[in-house]
Amino acid sequence: MRLKDTYYKLVSHINDGKCDVFEVDLLADHPVYEGHFPGMPVSPGVCNMQMIKECSSIAARKELLIENISVCRLSAVISPLDNPRVFVKIQNDFMAEDKYKINATIEDDMTVFMTFKGELIEKKD
Repeated sequence: MRLKDTYYKLVSHINDGKCDVFEVDLLADHPVYEGHFPGMPVSPGVCNMQMIKECSSIAARKELLIENISVCRLSAVISPLDNPRVFVKIQNDFMAEDKYKINATIEDDMTVFMTFKGELIEKKD
């Protein structure tokens, strides 16, 4: 299930030649926050991983799937109330024909909330 436009809204996307930076607004009215957690919404790690995957797909201009995760570190809590705007930063270290090795973070100006390293592959029909 895609989360773009329901869990998060893409504000901007910039590529500086080395890194893709996505400015993202987290949408506090997403149903996931009703159970995670009522009155104190916390962004689930799995939703943040999906957001990284979707942003990677936008950067690659093709649908990608997560094949391997070597690092997934949640270093701080993300709340759409306290941190409504975050940045998803994705660096492609290696690209083969249909495989992408990425380093990604979700952060704001003060805090790195999540670090992700893994391999994504092109989705085949």
